[in-house]
Amino acid sequence: MSGRMPKGAPQSLEIRLIGEPEVIVEGRARALPASKKTRALLGYLVRTGRPQRRERLCELLWDGPDDPRAGLRWSLAKLRPLTDADGAVRLVADRERVAFDAQAADIDVVAVGQLHAAGVEAVSDELLLQGLAHFRGPFLEGLELSSCPAFHAWCVAEREAQR
Repeated sequence: MSGRMPKGAPQSLEIRLIGEPEVIVEGRARALPASKKTRALLGYLVRTGRPQRRERLCELLWDGPDDPRAGLRWSLAKLRPLTDADGAVRLVADRERVAFDAQAADIDVVAVGQLHAAGVEAVSDELLLQGLAHFRGPFLEGLELSSCPAFHAWCVAEREAQR
């Protein structure tokens, strides 16, 4: 699984997961799909930062009588125009796995994690203020999926880690 970049400079992509999820391309917020499961899928793939088995994603978000694989395919189709908007293939999928390739993307939880890892003493006041600006609410605010207990548990753990 590998993403490919077209020739030319890619547009900027920001993904905000702290607070309500947002995707921003070239400084403009893009409308996210109305489906909470689709937004949750984006958050999960971006935050985990590694390929996920399709079965795992189906169990995580589509535990019900409907066709989970069809739900996953539908969600990926809705997310691709947002994440791949600049021509870079960031949602990478094959028959077994799905991943988000963060190439040239600015992701708030990653930026905050890097500041935390560097240590408060080693970071300039300016960078600390930039990091503080990322905190707009709880992680994946508004994505309480009570019908998806495994996702809910993961999301709660991520929120606790953000404290």
